[in-house]
Amino acid sequence: VALAWLLCTAGAMRFAHLQRSTVLRMTPVGVFLRAARGKARTKGVRSPLEWILPRLGLTGVDYGTHLDRHLALVGSGRGYIVPDIGPRNLGLAGASFFQDYAMPLPKLMSLTCSLLQAPPISLSADQVSDITSYSCRRTLPSLADRAGFGTTERILLGGWSGAGEGAGDLTTEAKRLAMPMLYSDLKMVMQLRVKHELLEGVRLAVAGISQSKGSAAALDPDWEELEAFW
Repeated sequence: VALAWLLCTAGAMRFAHLQRSTVLRMTPVGVFLRAARGKARTKGVRSPLEWILPRLGLTGVDYGTHLDRHLALVGSGRGYIVPDIGPRNLGLAGASFFQDYAMPLPKLMSLTCSLLQAPPISLSADQVSDITSYSCRRTLPSLADRAGFGTTERILLGGWSGAGEGAGDLTTEAKRLAMPMLYSDLKMVMQLRVKHELLEGVRLAVAGISQSKGSAAALDPDWEELEAFW
């Protein structure tokens, strides 16, 4: 469950696309994946979507190593990343095996709520209710917006389609760049660079908050605190 959220957040991907993905290859800096069906349609058919995940997270954790171990445990030929757990209706504490089908989104959200409300995190029910399946998908695009990233960088993260001020301009620009980006050999490299830059910026900001206000404050910084150290 935790790995699913980490991968979706660092990759700026929806859980639905993660559950259609397979790993193409791993490099020292990134993990290349392909979702069998993306958002774009060609003659009514959804085309595959290739995306990239940075190897290292905010704390230096190697997503690639953890993903590789996970796939070795559950089997890499499934066509999805996160299998459901069994027996049914027993939750995380009672799980003893992996099912032979993908974990559905409602199950992920249910397990996530249970995990976040349990010690040591111990979030309240109100705090958990603010978390949606789209939260991880919007994290990096929101960071890019607050950090003042340019239009091209924000489009690379897929954040241009969200509502809000300037969304129309981003949508127009995304359509203008669609064909060049589609055929650019550097597209994946550019995506990785932007994701790395955002994650490194947050890491440095969190380190600054920890040094000035203590480690407890760095665990849950607000936007203004992050921007002060960006």
